[in-house]
Amino acid sequence: MNAILSAWLDERDRWMLWFPVGLGVGGGGYFALQQEPSVWIAPIVFVAMVVFAAFSWRRHWGIGLTLGVVGSVVVVGFVAAQWRVMSVSAPILTHPLGPVIVTGRVLSYDSVQDGRRLLLGELSVERLSQERTPYHIRLHFRDKYSPPPVGVMVRARAVLQPPPSPAVPGGYDFQFRAFFDGIGAVGFIMGNAEVVVGEIPDAWRSLLSSVERFRNQIAQRCAEVIPAPHAAVTAALLNGDQTAINFSMMVNYRNSGLAHLLSISGLHIALVAGLVFFVVRAFLALCPFLALHYPIKKWAAACGLAAAISYMLVVGAPVPTLRSVLTTALFMAAVISDRNPISMRMMAFSAALILLLQPESLLGPSFQMSFGAVAALIAVYEVFSLKAPQEHGGFLGVLLRVGVYVGGVLLSSVVATLATVPFSLYHFQQFAFYGVVSNMIAVPLTSFWVMPLALIFYLLIPLGWEALALRPMGWGVMLIDEVAEITAHLPGATGSVPVLSTSAFLFIVFGGVWLILWRRRWRFWGCAPIVLGLFGLLMTSPADIMIADDGKTMAVRVEGGGL
Repeated sequence: MNAILSAWLDERDRWMLWFPVGLGVGGGGYFALQQEPSVWIAPIVFVAMVVFAAFSWRRHWGIGLTLGVVGSVVVVGFVAAQWRVMSVSAPILTHPLGPVIVTGRVLSYDSVQDGRRLLLGELSVERLSQERTPYHIRLHFRDKYSPPPVGVMVRARAVLQPPPSPAVPGGYDFQFRAFFDGIGAVGFIMGNAEVVVGEIPDAWRSLLSSVERFRNQIAQRCAEVIPAPHAAVTAALLNGDQTAINFSMMVNYRNSGLAHLLSISGLHIALVAGLVFFVVRAFLALCPFLALHYPIKKWAAACGLAAAISYMLVVGAPVPTLRSVLTTALFMAAVISDRNPISMRMMAFSAALILLLQPESLLGPSFQMSFGAVAALIAVYEVFSLKAPQEHGGFLGVLLRVGVYVGGVLLSSVVATLATVPFSLYHFQQFAFYGVVSNMIAVPLTSFWVMPLALIFYLLIPLGWEALALRPMGWGVMLIDEVAEITAHLPGATGSVPVLSTSAFLFIVFGGVWLILWRRRWRFWGCAPIVLGLFGLLMTSPADIMIADDGKTMAVRVEGGGL
């Protein structure tokens, strides 16, 4: 017992890293409930925990103080999740409706294989009172018609449906995502959509409409300059819209372990901010007066942050992008305030802020995989880092620096891959065995070829010269697509596993968190729950019969393992 207490006290500088873990436990506990609790329960429990912690502190009861503080943090996470649900609650269609006349403003649209998907707001729906009308609906629009411009009011005859439930148990839950996005119905437009005169939007909505038009302009220019299969991937990197990427290409990226390159997240935001930071700093350093008398490093950090925010406005602000910009903002703030920008505390603060503002992101693979990979990388590089000897020059020095870079990329790929394996198994039941190899080729191509040209593209598009950057950027994307296709079709490129049970998944996650957040030897206690979770994977068997929630469709497993 004394050894445990000594280790606990020796790690006091790491206690605050468990704050987002407590928030996640509280938020996850709320979402696991089968019915909505009273809004007064959590505040009462919070007050009780604070009183208990204060009493324990006055009595010098360390265990009681710890339990009180931990309990308070967990309750805060619970309250944040409950408040978030209450704040975004909106009408949801409960039964099919239509054909009906729908009038609304086009907020955005994205390309799909056989048309467009329009997101409409400011709605008026025939046969629905205003109190029962959803805030947003998403409608499929046939490709043979020209889509209406973003920002205009349209009227169309449409068939509406409630947001669909998961296709299989544990599958992607569009209903859950739609609830937090305010999408209360989906459907399709019958025929064309008529543009009608509506009220003039305010300045903010006009700005959002302008951004959406700019995103669509980017997609059109990519389609004009780059061959079709690769244009959609290029557009996804420039405007964040993946919907136009064909199914086979998406499968190649998933099976090769490169799907993270298509989601605008940490890698892309860091590249944009980092490139602008180093270019601005190098440019300012050319002037000796500025370099000697002014903090050009801090100026460059501010420019890098502005570039990251601007990039987010163009590609949209889904959870991965928003989280990455927040982390980048903390990184640049650390540079400006002369603090260490790469630390576990920065990661913990970013995670805590996301869990307070968007607690539902905890349940998505994006949040879990991103923070799992980042935390694991920081933990590994806290133990050791690869540094090239500075005294060697000439060809030997170049070889050493190349070796350090290759070693760093390899180590980072291995660590990030291992850290995200549990989440891949739990959410996708699939593992890409050649992900490390494909990332060693594709990530440098993205870092040193594709993303720098993307920045040049943004600078040139106001002048109409964007093709100068877009065409070579497309060549780089073609190479990455080729890497994805070759890797995805190698023998044994992917492996499928049974659905990982939630209890086994939580054991693995807890063990990984324990292993990452502590520094001393007792961190290796985390290996025990990881092993228990892996045993749970071996003992899990797939379902033999699955029945849809409407009772009209079922699937039965056959002798070969298929459904």
